[in-house]
Amino acid sequence: MSYHHRNTLFPADWKLQKMELLCYAFEKIRYWQYPESWFRHWRFYWNATPGAWIISNGRKIELTPQKIVLIPSFTPYSTGMSQPFEHLFIHFYSTGALDKIRREILVFDADSMTEKVPELMQKSGIPQMLGVYALLFNALAQIPEDSYLPNSGEVIDPRIRRILNLMYEHISTPVDNRHFSRIAGMGINDFYELFKKEMNLTPRQYMVMLRMDHAGNLLRHSQLTIEEIAEKCGYADRFHFSKAFRNSYGIPPAEFRRKHE
Repeated sequence: MSYHHRNTLFPADWKLQKMELLCYAFEKIRYWQYPESWFRHWRFYWNATPGAWIISNGRKIELTPQKIVLIPSFTPYSTGMSQPFEHLFIHFYSTGALDKIRREILVFDADSMTEKVPELMQKSGIPQMLGVYALLFNALAQIPEDSYLPNSGEVIDPRIRRILNLMYEHISTPVDNRHFSRIAGMGINDFYELFKKEMNLTPRQYMVMLRMDHAGNLLRHSQLTIEEIAEKCGYADRFHFSKAFRNSYGIPPAEFRRKHE
């Protein structure tokens, strides 16, 4: 039997210019009622026990041990639950080739995850991190070809993507549409309309969503006071921050933190 090897030179836009693992955990979840959101980073979900779901574009997807779910960047979805459940999540950020994948939920068979995940979580340090990357790349390799846009296609207009990246980097900065429109090289009205068309939200609404997500992460994973979190999220005081948080999550930040203790 003979084997043939061919050297392949990949086009620049096929490459992963950046692949960054942001966070991951395997834990029991007791609160998972989150409003519709869409973020720059990808999410990988697998549940060892049933009891939760995500909804995207009117499609409800139950999270079960038989499914791996990938949520590409800027794909809108909300979450819900009926009972506590065991949940593996991996958040990661990538640019380049993965920017060509359509904004839709991807579901794959969870091949032997019931055995893989407990074994992975018994590891630590670099071996565990490499195991997480292995799970990610195994799932990414299953994305069907029709989920990719043609090389000339863009999931999000590059001008709006540039502004979204600025919003992530300056999450506590007041929204200035005139400043954003200058950076995008557009008139302010054209910028506003294009942003709303691409993201289904105004720039201000999108920034509030980012701030509330950031606040939720700080409430879950830090010991900062609510006043300190308000400041980091661009709010002058606890009152205005708490009002915005309740409008997004349906509960005040102090109760949200208690539910995640």
